[in-house]
Amino acid sequence: MSEYNPNLFSAKKSLGQNFLIDLNIIQKIVRAADISPKDVIIEVGPGPGALTYPIITSTPRHLYLIEKDTSIAEHWQKHESKTVTVVNQDALKLNIGDLTDGKPCKIISNLPYNVGTELLIGWLGHPNIQSMILMFQKEVVDRIVANPGTKAYGRLSILTQWLCEIEKLFDVPPNAFKPAPKITSSVVRVIPRSKPLFAVDQNKLEHLTQACFHQRRKMLRKSLKSLFGDNTENICQQAGVNPLSRPEELSIEQFCALANKI
Repeated sequence: MSEYNPNLFSAKKSLGQNFLIDLNIIQKIVRAADISPKDVIIEVGPGPGALTYPIITSTPRHLYLIEKDTSIAEHWQKHESKTVTVVNQDALKLNIGDLTDGKPCKIISNLPYNVGTELLIGWLGHPNIQSMILMFQKEVVDRIVANPGTKAYGRLSILTQWLCEIEKLFDVPPNAFKPAPKITSSVVRVIPRSKPLFAVDQNKLEHLTQACFHQRRKMLRKSLKSLFGDNTENICQQAGVNPLSRPEELSIEQFCALANKI
């Protein structure tokens, strides 16, 4: 860790950059990833290297560093080796399967706040990903792990838990970063399931949850009319769902049952 210098770069607000400076938090994240010499690791947004250096010390089989910021990517390209590859691209536009030649991989990242959720959704269900240790703003993790009947429960909760096993690990205070954000962050472990919780077409489930949560205070008999028309109440009853319920009251199984009626 002696090589890590949080002052190496100035964080760019436009890229959602906040660099970790708390060594205890850094070590907890890397320990949670349980890196072995056989692992292929992807880190998105290495920045000055808070996580990168201890990942390298853990001697994975290969480490891919994805960095959109060209000045930071050029810094890490000086450290490329047989086991470290730097990719100067936008992670949102990158195909992980192509990057790793189809090899299983683990993702470890302090994700930029402005694209973290979009990245996660793109990775859900990816066949090459073994596990993810990710940092988001706390409210995003609260949504990911939320249970039915809670205010945070919504599309992100349903899609993520349908495809993955989720565990919130710990919160990270603003003073663990430079510059310090105005919000608390959280670290979550995401492990893709061998198969989804319930059999349903993902596009149908996404379409259904979008219709439901677009107006989450409306009862299902109203919010689902765009999908089922005048047959909405009958279809809800066939799926074992009360048409007078609001979306946050339904379990993932019930959403899947409704999606299968589309």
